[in-house]
Amino acid sequence: MLEQEQSTPSPVTIDEAFKALKHWRENKGDYSSPGIPNEVWLQILQLEDNGYSASELKRIFNLSSTQYATRKTNSLMLHLARPQLPNRRVKAVMLSVVKAT
Repeated sequence: MLEQEQSTPSPVTIDEAFKALKHWRENKGDYSSPGIPNEVWLQILQLEDNGYSASELKRIFNLSSTQYATRKTNSLMLHLARPQLPNRRVKAVMLSVVKAT
C-alpha cells in the first residue's frame, strides 16, 4: 500500500503550473526546443482534468484558443497511440497467477 501511495503523483496546482510557465517565458533561451515545454503543457492539461474549464485556463495562462486546442489534440493523440502498460496492481495479480500455475 505504501508503494502505491509513493507512485501516485500529487495533483498539480494552478500556482505550480503558473510558476513553471512563467519560468519558461522568462528563460526561453535556456530551452532546447521552441514552444512551451511538454512538462508545462501536461501540468496545464491536468488542471482541466481536475475541474478547471479550458476557457479559465486559457485566460489564466494567457494562451490562445488555437494554442490550447492544438496542444490538447496532440496530447490526446499521443496518449491514444502509446501502448498502455499494466499498473503495478495488475502486474502483481498477473505474477501471482503465473506462480500459482
